[in-house]
Amino acid sequence: LLVVISIIGLLSSIVLTSVNSARAKARDARRLSDIKQIQTALELYYDTNNSYPNYEGVCSDAWALSHPSHITCWNDLASKLQPYLAQLPVDPRNGYPPAYSYNAYHYRTLKSGQGYYLLFDPESLDANADEGCYGEVWYCKGVNWQ
Repeated sequence: LLVVISIIGLLSSIVLTSVNSARAKARDARRLSDIKQIQTALELYYDTNNSYPNYEGVCSDAWALSHPSHITCWNDLASKLQPYLAQLPVDPRNGYPPAYSYNAYHYRTLKSGQGYYLLFDPESLDANADEGCYGEVWYCKGVNWQ
């Protein structure tokens, strides 16, 4: 009986580990989808305005994210993209309204509105397999970021 209980415990721990891994991969897939939606909205904004939403000199280091020191720019980004995207997506580990944490999407303006990059903190993706536009632990997508 003890052997059977041990085997069942071992099998259930293996199943739970694989389920958690699958959930992390699903959240990363959603993050990539969210980033693509934001990128599409940014490209539509660029087509209309000939620049991306620019926060240089407005927010710390031109960042727009859901942090108290950057929330004004985050809300402004949401309103600027509203014609193209009803609501800015929120990281699956973050609530709504978004609260600052690594579990948030980050937008940064580059080159006076002619480039940007978007970041998120991946769970299962290799951050080194992204476009290399930021580095560290972040997964990054960008346009004219160099």
